[in-house]
Amino acid sequence: MTRSAAAAACAGFLAFAVPGGAHAAIGDLTQLTGALGCTHNVNSFGCAPGTSLDQPEQIAVSADGKSAYVASTSSDAVAIFDYDPADGSLTQKDNPDGCISPDGSGGTCRIAKALSGPHDLAVSPDGKNVYVGGFDGLAILDRDPATGNLSQQPGGPTAGCVTATGSGGTCSTGKGIGVIQGVAVSPDNDNVYVVTYGNDTVATFDRDETTGA
Repeated sequence: MTRSAAAAACAGFLAFAVPGGAHAAIGDLTQLTGALGCTHNVNSFGCAPGTSLDQPEQIAVSADGKSAYVASTSSDAVAIFDYDPADGSLTQKDNPDGCISPDGSGGTCRIAKALSGPHDLAVSPDGKNVYVGGFDGLAILDRDPATGNLSQQPGGPTAGCVTATGSGGTCSTGKGIGVIQGVAVSPDNDNVYVVTYGNDTVATFDRDETTGA
């Protein structure tokens, strides 16, 4: 077969395999239509209305596919969404279950310690906890696997958070803890890791798989 004949045969095969771009390429994205396609703090851009979404930094989805959590630095909050498996859309929960913050954000959110300026967050693979890192340190939140709701880790005055100073006895004290930029939970649920800005550290924690502490 000549080179020109081979080229013609190849071109014919490609034309048959990809008929004029009739099918979208693998990896193409199509945004959901209307308000399903986005959520916005003040209901702009044709998005669904949301709350506690000033300067969102990171999003994490639970392994069971029921929930999504957004760390919003300027809101000092974590916004909480339900996931619809039928179309992939996210719907923020009704207040006060739709967010959690240090002061309750004027009564619209649940209250939790050590949530100032959250930068990153991670859901444990077993779905029991959400760990949130930010300006204050690390907040440890319990997750209800049935509803996706979040509440502060219980267990005494210093439970529920880890900071460099212990925050006046309201949190546990950890070394090398500064402004937390990243959080990860090991696949076996045994450990939590955080990276801190300014201190140039990776902090390593054992995790109690029963309590999440």
